[in-house]
Amino acid sequence: IAINASIRATGNTKLPSYIMLLSAAINGILDPLLIFGLGPFPEMGIQGAALATVISWFIAFAVILKNLMNMNLIGFAFTQAVFSGWQKLVSLGIPAALTNMLGPLANGVLVAWVAGYGTQAVAAYGVGSRLEPIALIVVMAFTASLPPFVGQNHGAGEFKRIEAALMKSMRFILVWQLIIYALLVLISDPLSRIFSDDPEVQGIIKTFIYIVPISYFGMGFSLVCTATINALHKTRISLNINILRLFAIYIPMAWVGNHYWGLEGIFWGCAAGNITVGLLILLVFKKVRHDEELKNKLLAV
Repeated sequence: IAINASIRATGNTKLPSYIMLLSAAINGILDPLLIFGLGPFPEMGIQGAALATVISWFIAFAVILKNLMNMNLIGFAFTQAVFSGWQKLVSLGIPAALTNMLGPLANGVLVAWVAGYGTQAVAAYGVGSRLEPIALIVVMAFTASLPPFVGQNHGAGEFKRIEAALMKSMRFILVWQLIIYALLVLISDPLSRIFSDDPEVQGIIKTFIYIVPISYFGMGFSLVCTATINALHKTRISLNINILRLFAIYIPMAWVGNHYWGLEGIFWGCAAGNITVGLLILLVFKKVRHDEELKNKLLAV
């Protein structure tokens, strides 16, 4: 993951993608061979799945490390510049790491509330949680590709390009995520049957799909904005935004929904939280974009 990010930072986004596809392909080939013992391979069950993952990641690591060395992006001399770089990485990385911890923490709170409605509710919410990253694949692509672009233009002092890229990204995400929502609604019935034979679980899955994914554009706004802010070396601002997003808006709205309308209310609260945060981020971005004094203050923080 670290090497992928390093190569993407040079502007080469294709190579890391190819390496990830290579890892997935190797894993997909080895899984049935080692799990079920096809051909000369032993039947190893869940251990086979684990071994397939280890082998695929090791091969991917070896390939991408070789490319990193060919690009002269790695060295073994411990100079003062290296230690200064590590110090800078730590100062930027700790807030970024805390930011990444907030999402699972908030999700844990929601799972605890959902658990109060029984195992079927937990199972259905689990399916919804698995569908979420799939529905947000394009958004995650933006969060991976924007930082190199932002970093290079930040170094060149081209802030107008950064602003234009972020605005265009949010416009695309709005349209794209609404299309994804429409597709999910259309296939919600067969999708729910794929994951469970229990009619109650199927019903909760469909309820989740009808409510929560419509708000993913708001989550997308938040993700691309925090990725952009991180690329500007303002990871503390990103951390503060995510604390406010999750624990001042998202979780409280889900709590209100749970308190007054039960399980469906949790879903509505999550959706309302995502949309509220997305709109607030859009309004603040537009305000900062047209206020040079405020922009300079934020960049100086």
